Amino acid sequence: TAGEGSHDIETLRLAYRERPTEPNLVTVYVEHLLKLDLHTEALQVVDEFEHAVGRVLKDGLLENRGASSLLSMVAYALTSSSLERHRGQIEPLRAQQLNSKAVRLDPTNWSARINLAHSFCMDANFKKCVKLLSG
Repeated sequence: TAGEGSHDIETLRLAYRERPTEPNLVTVYVEHLLKLDLHTEALQVVDEFEHAVGRVLKDGLLENRGASSLLSMVAYALTSSSLERHRGQIEPLRAQQLNSKAVRLDPTNWSARINLAHSFCMDANFKKCVKLLSG
């Protein structure tokens, strides 16, 4: 019901305030925000998470491979197949940006590569899609 969804999102907001860099929590929170059409808030959470990953990477507390995995994990939440899609939506583009960054950080991150290639195919950019999967 709507009341339960509201309760769920408030619980997730509280948890997020306590642990804003917990990747599993961020992923679930973003998915819930998008299901409730709270797109701006979802993108703000993703931006904050990306900045946090960048800070720990810069400080040497995380290696490129780990940062790449975290970014692609959160990017996946933006393109969940359970969400309705329409032209002009920003989440797939934001996921593409995160996955591109993840591939630059770790070219062996096949989760990011496959999701990025999929986004290129969805944009009818088959040349980029094939290039990414073949190299």
